[in-house]
Amino acid sequence: MQHAAVQSYVVGASLFTRDRATHMAALTFYQSLFQEKEANISNPWERRVVVSPDSSRLPSNDNHSRPSEWLLHIVDTNCQGKDDVFTPHLFQHPYARHEQFVYEEERIRFVHVRSESLAEVNSPPYTSHQREDGAVVWANLLTPDREELTAASATARLFGWRHTVPISFPLSPYTFLTALHHSGRTANRYKVCGILARSALLAGDDERSRFCEWLVSFGCRSSERLIQIRERIEPLGGKVVSPYIEADGVVCVARDPQGTPFALYYRTDVWEETKPNTVLYEGADITKWKKES
Repeated sequence: MQHAAVQSYVVGASLFTRDRATHMAALTFYQSLFQEKEANISNPWERRVVVSPDSSRLPSNDNHSRPSEWLLHIVDTNCQGKDDVFTPHLFQHPYARHEQFVYEEERIRFVHVRSESLAEVNSPPYTSHQREDGAVVWANLLTPDREELTAASATARLFGWRHTVPISFPLSPYTFLTALHHSGRTANRYKVCGILARSALLAGDDERSRFCEWLVSFGCRSSERLIQIRERIEPLGGKVVSPYIEADGVVCVARDPQGTPFALYYRTDVWEETKPNTVLYEGADITKWKKES
């Protein structure tokens, strides 16, 4: 289908669970991991901070058997034209001041937050509190293998996001690219998410490999703090997948006890600066990048 041009940005993330037992187990894990007593440690509309799962459940869909998954909250001013695989599911957070619906389009699930405020969608994504424990500071859209460019094209149609010129992984078939705020600005504060093949980070993850999924990254105030939080993951029933990745700071990729991937991230990039290798893709169709290059 043809989508109307949209302007959108990310305001946070929530973990959706299939049943009450999974919800309670996840709640215990994430609260213990960040040592927070409350379900929501802050107002995500002010600081984009969400570390605990939502009590609402995803609508049933036989194609999705995952016990839980993180979804990004994406605000836009386009309230029409969102066709969905299943009936949109209205839910309310305690902090909500807008209607919010879960949608799935082109194998990408997200929470659509309706807003009439252009000021909101023109704000940069995520939080300026990059080095605060539990703040949602980044996300990667994990795609089926070799579908990175297709997924990037979908985010352009759905959310109006621009993209960087893709980067090929050395000695592998994978590519990585960064989605940018609809303005096309390339400073670090306007980067929305990474887009890469699931196998590049989670090799052998066959059960979840057919679908796109958000890998949400939670901030840590220092590299030492990241190590402290990382050391809690396995005693709490989770699993550390990659303990140390250098990527504008330090990243740890892990799974919670339900197998849902997440990451810890100590970001060191400067909020207002632009990295020299951040190049805006100027073509009309990102899927044609390889043919053009």
